[in-house]
Amino acid sequence: MSKVKECTILVVDDTDSSRRFVAEVLQSVYNVLEADSGGRAIELLIELKTKGLSIDLMLSDLIMDISVITLRDKARELFPDLKIMYMSGSDDKDLLGPLGISEDDRRYLRKPIHQKILINRVREILKS
Repeated sequence: MSKVKECTILVVDDTDSSRRFVAEVLQSVYNVLEADSGGRAIELLIELKTKGLSIDLMLSDLIMDISVITLRDKARELFPDLKIMYMSGSDDKDLLGPLGISEDDRRYLRKPIHQKILINRVREILKS
């Protein structure tokens, strides 16, 4: 599979093994940046914006050091057209409602994530 070089994805997860797995799978096709916290993700987004660089998709865990809603809002403030996906290993469905998504939403991935599902879903969201 060839890289879609014009697409850059930011993977945000404070669980190292989960973040690395997702990043490794996506790096086979896309340019991938990693952040180990919501705070670090915001720093990276500000850095990209300052340098005039773009980002196409952010894939974020739901439970981290800052509210995923805060992260989403800051990301959209910097990059209004940014596509955002979410992932979680938590069974707490109440986390999804404030984001305007449900458990069967295409923008949500339940951990553990199968790599084929990950690649296909990311491709689908980037094309939408």
